Amino acid sequence: MDLAIGEDTASAVLKPEHGWVVATEGGSGLWGIDLAFADGEITDVVANSMAIPKADRGSVNQAFLGWTAELEGEPVSLGTVIGQSEGGFQATLTSPLGYFVADLIRSSAETDGALVKANHFPADFVTGDITVYDLFRAYPLPFTVGVASIKGADLVRMIALVNGEPQYYPSGVDVVYGGNGGEGGVVESMIGGKPIDLRVDYTIAIEYGASSALELSGVRVRDTGVRIRDLFGRHIRTSESVKGVVDGRIQRR
Repeated sequence: MDLAIGEDTASAVLKPEHGWVVATEGGSGLWGIDLAFADGEITDVVANSMAIPKADRGSVNQAFLGWTAELEGEPVSLGTVIGQSEGGFQATLTSPLGYFVADLIRSSAETDGALVKANHFPADFVTGDITVYDLFRAYPLPFTVGVASIKGADLVRMIALVNGEPQYYPSGVDVVYGGNGGEGGVVESMIGGKPIDLRVDYTIAIEYGASSALELSGVRVRDTGVRIRDLFGRHIRTSESVKGVVDGRIQRR
């Protein structure tokens, strides 16, 4: 091994016996790594965090003049305003933006419930004018709406906490976590207002191509062909405004 680069709780550069190891502090942005060579080998490594100044919306829109992105099959300027947001999307216990997308795909697929992965939503969404750029920032993934038949027992396992955090944002599914300040297991789970029956198969809308859950490894997923970002954009375009809401679908006791 010549060089290994990874993420850790703190930054460090080490030279063990079999090569260099660079650890960059997790979540701290962009890093520059300078390498020195002699006789075809790395002789020194310096890693520095690089500050990135936050750009205001005006600067972002100016930078994207002339750039387009595909929305519902048509090229649209990234600076085009497609709707209005009343705010309320700041991440708290869970992400209102995740709830919003889960509700959209469940409504589109007309399923019993919906689950969207919790690891790819930003901490907030724009307030005021919503541009195409804002839409792509909020949901940059090319996933489509998939429909799966999931047994109740597997559904309960999917909504369980991992390291104290939910792995999915649900729609049509309510869950209560208990024990250890709500960091424990599932103590109550409902779908459509009724307790989840571990033996029953439920239709669940998911992000097609997004989930690597073991519970879905043997499940056939029907691809509806509806791109989630297009669904998101169409809802924004056809609504007077959108607003993030945190309800009681996920609770800790």
